[in-house]
Amino acid sequence: MKKVNLLAAAVLAAAFAMPAQADFTPNANFNGYMRSGVMHGNSAFGSKTDTVKLGRLGNENDTFMEFGLGADVAKVDDVTYSVYGMIAHGGDGNEKDWNTNLSCRQAWAGAKNLLGQGDDFLWIGKRYYKREDIHILDEYYYNVSGTGVGLENVILGPGKISLAWTRNDKDFDKYSQKSGYNDPDSKHKPSKVKVNTYDVRYEFPVWDGASLQLGATYLEAEKDKNGYYRTYTIEKENSIGDGLNLSAELNIGLLGGFNKTVVQSFSGSSAADVHYGTGAAVFNDEGQGWRFINWGDVHFTKEFGMFHVAQYAHSSGFKSYDSERSVNLVVRPYYQLTKMTKLLAEVGWFADKRTANTDDNGVQSYVSKHGTKYTLAYAISPDASNFWSRPEFRFYVSHVSVSDNMNIGPTHEWVRQTSDNMFGAQVEAWW
Repeated sequence: MKKVNLLAAAVLAAAFAMPAQADFTPNANFNGYMRSGVMHGNSAFGSKTDTVKLGRLGNENDTFMEFGLGADVAKVDDVTYSVYGMIAHGGDGNEKDWNTNLSCRQAWAGAKNLLGQGDDFLWIGKRYYKREDIHILDEYYYNVSGTGVGLENVILGPGKISLAWTRNDKDFDKYSQKSGYNDPDSKHKPSKVKVNTYDVRYEFPVWDGASLQLGATYLEAEKDKNGYYRTYTIEKENSIGDGLNLSAELNIGLLGGFNKTVVQSFSGSSAADVHYGTGAAVFNDEGQGWRFINWGDVHFTKEFGMFHVAQYAHSSGFKSYDSERSVNLVVRPYYQLTKMTKLLAEVGWFADKRTANTDDNGVQSYVSKHGTKYTLAYAISPDASNFWSRPEFRFYVSHVSVSDNMNIGPTHEWVRQTSDNMFGAQVEAWW
């Protein structure tokens, strides 16, 4: 161990003594995210209940953290080289979670201004790449992060273009109904499906205070004729095809905040991911899907503001079922009481329905689910007038109600209704 430490010190000393870095002092940055809290109720639900549909406030008591450490390590002419790494941990309150759920989320190096355009950036490694998320749902509706290579913010005409190729290997049992994993006689025991993601985005201003981003993502299930993956990429019954996702996002400055309108089309093996998905998943059934999202944060007065999201998604054309529809609405109004305190409320509603193919008797069954959530909270943060000010300490009460329905004909219907009243405390922070 002593020899390893001495070698590491020697390498670092030699690197920082390189002539190209003689005029540059490396600088480091530490950043991250965390949330944790405690909740009490009748235990009808777990630590979360459809947060991506009903909203997060008063609806999560898990512990999650991401700690990132990066540094600009060299500068040659006007090109800055940097490195970055991030680890994450998540747990549900289990007293023994100290030895579980630790993962490496990012590990990459980049070079800024390599093309001499100022903001252009070349990177290689594992990276969170241009993620688009709705904070109050913890929903990433455009996220192709992974291990790969990218060149972003390259000036092209009136806007900037970004290109990326990432790889994500998916656990096969999440995407196939016939895995054969537990069959000792199975000749094919794939552990993953290899997926290449090719992403291009172009963003440009459309008028003062507004911009439009156009995106296209091609998902390729990598073919493997002779290896462990072939069951899901070659054999016809279980094969996973390719997917194509298209996206348009209009971002407008509005009432001291912003409003975003998103229209997306998912086709091929990624079509089912249009329902609350990231746009990076593939399945062994193909179809067509689209969704509409409108969300944002605005201020009606100096003290009173609101964060909202409305979504609708529809998909169809699958072999295993006929169609699926999902819709949800979540609003979080907030009112500043003092410099560091505010009142928060959050109301969420969703309704999902999947319809099966018509059977030989002309019956078309379906399964549906809908729910509501109401939360009232008192919060403390450094700047209560700013929605994004953190850390934020919250004390809340919530009511959640969810109904599951199954209908397999005119006289066969099954319904389960579950509800709970909860209260708790939570802290959320980023830096």
